Amino acid sequence: MAEQPQNPYRVKVPDIDYWRGKIGCQTGCPVKTDARGYVIATAEGRYKDAYAIARAPNPFASMCGRICGAPCEVKCTRGNIETDTSGPVAIRALKRFATEQYGVENLRDLRKSLEYSNARGSAYPVPDKDKIAVVGAGVAGMTAAHDLARLGYRVTVFEELEIPGGQMATGVPIYRLSRELMKLEIDAICALGVDLQLGVSVGKDVTIPQLREQGYKAFIIAAGFMLGRPLAIPGADKKGVHIGIELLKQVNMGKPYFVGERCVVVGGGNVAMDVVRTTVRTPVMPGLSNLARPKNYAMTDIARTLASTAKTIDCIFGESRAQMNADEYEIEEAVLEGVRLYPQTMPIEILGDDQVTGILTRKVSSLMDAQGRFNPQYIEGTDRVFECDSVIISIGQMVNWNFLTGIEDLKKSPRGTIDVDPETLQSTSHPDIFAVGDIALGARLFIDGIASAQKCAVGVDEYLSGQSLKLVKRGYMRPLPIVNYEMPSKYEAFIRQEPPEMEVANRSKGFDLVEFNYTEKAAREQGMRCLRCHVNVVFDAEKCILCGLCINICPESILKMVPVTDVVGDEEVAQLIEAKYGVPQEDLRPDDGTIMLMDGTKCIRCALCAKICPMDCISMEAFEYEEELVPMDTITRTAVPPAPTAAGYKS
Repeated sequence: MAEQPQNPYRVKVPDIDYWRGKIGCQTGCPVKTDARGYVIATAEGRYKDAYAIARAPNPFASMCGRICGAPCEVKCTRGNIETDTSGPVAIRALKRFATEQYGVENLRDLRKSLEYSNARGSAYPVPDKDKIAVVGAGVAGMTAAHDLARLGYRVTVFEELEIPGGQMATGVPIYRLSRELMKLEIDAICALGVDLQLGVSVGKDVTIPQLREQGYKAFIIAAGFMLGRPLAIPGADKKGVHIGIELLKQVNMGKPYFVGERCVVVGGGNVAMDVVRTTVRTPVMPGLSNLARPKNYAMTDIARTLASTAKTIDCIFGESRAQMNADEYEIEEAVLEGVRLYPQTMPIEILGDDQVTGILTRKVSSLMDAQGRFNPQYIEGTDRVFECDSVIISIGQMVNWNFLTGIEDLKKSPRGTIDVDPETLQSTSHPDIFAVGDIALGARLFIDGIASAQKCAVGVDEYLSGQSLKLVKRGYMRPLPIVNYEMPSKYEAFIRQEPPEMEVANRSKGFDLVEFNYTEKAAREQGMRCLRCHVNVVFDAEKCILCGLCINICPESILKMVPVTDVVGDEEVAQLIEAKYGVPQEDLRPDDGTIMLMDGTKCIRCALCAKICPMDCISMEAFEYEEELVPMDTITRTAVPPAPTAAGYKS
């Protein structure tokens, strides 16, 4: 028996999940948007195709092009390869470019955007199925309404505010997202026949038991984390203490909100950054605030006013600067706009008689103990008073449970959310109740809320139809003629360029959008940075003569030939080796065979290896993937072929 290598290479046999996993932007997106697809389409000038790809899995594609947290960029191969300032492809900004060409922003008939959806059902459904009630008109609630209305369900969305949009409307500052754009995407969903009832508070104006009596067969709770968490320190009840999420709500609904000349914001998350950046801005149109009528969108949009004369805005938080929960972009923008950050600084007491005059703070060396529990370690002798006339608390959000009237026995999770089945998002205590978004998952990104709503819509459909569904995956390899294979010219030289922005000096004058769109030239160049991770290097071992030319020419040094005895893997790897050599791997000697290894996470798809190979044993093949929800009783079970060069995969 051969000796075991001291540092074996861990390998796996590629399958459909492996090939798909290499497309990091798509697997990183909660709704599995083919970001690679619309980025490449933009680079090639196919803007309508780019929008169609972006819109297919996402009814809020235009919104996401402006404010998505972009988990796709975190997974971008280019960003993970290039550790310098180049960074990932600007996927979110390129989505905005695509939507501004062909999205709801430019459509006379909003229904046209519905035709691009890959959700089940029709853009022109016949509403002949059961009645469903959705509580909350945020992105999660409206996405669930979108998917279920397409299937013919009669969907009513109840929203307690006079405007729809949830946190998108009340929590996202106007300088980040146009409310007219938000309205257009919601109106498109309503064009499916969704009945949007504004100013109706479920639990107060009508209860779920009453809605049951009216014939509603399923309920989707999409209430969100709309309340701010209070700060439990002395003085938190004084005049001049505000809750950050409430400040954003008032400002975004066009109501004046006084915060004074010296302001301290407590918190280091994204909402806190929205609060400090909102507080920076002076009134757009003083005197128009009395015109804000939530039922009149145009008036609400022009009348947004923060009655702020803030001269200094300090932001304190317990985390270190590196540990801040806010996106780095938001932090940097806040600093550019004049906000002063004080990390590892905890509030101890809010000072003043009746009105706030200051806040006492103390430095901390750490916030959490070894078990991850909140346990701040204060540093003696570091007390400091920040003089101020306003303190804004932005340390997290929580659920408003008003909708529970009549269903008080609804089971909650230890996290303070509705307890649901993770696969269907169905309540574990009320089978006709489902939950989506923050109230099911905890505080997440908007795109996570959209994904949860899509999953929930499937669960609701299964519950009401009595039919189980299964996700069928299909993957195919399409060989690319190597003689014509080329990556875009200078693709490796283009560095990441952020979209243009308003000059910092002008931002405090109002709430105009800070970020602008790319020019066409810039968008195409940024799209060319994509490494086209769906294209794969595939080896034909039967033709290889082990010359090593491919290894020598690879600019990223990701290829390596090793003895067959130097690799370890799962049972599938062992079976493949035994089938090739006729004996178990443990009976082989180092000189019995060679294995070519490749680190696919660092491949830049240059194809130099394929072009130099004298035996044509290396090919460039595009992986194409699709999935479909089908009824269980229609499925014919098919085995998944293990060979990576097979014509197709199915599971």
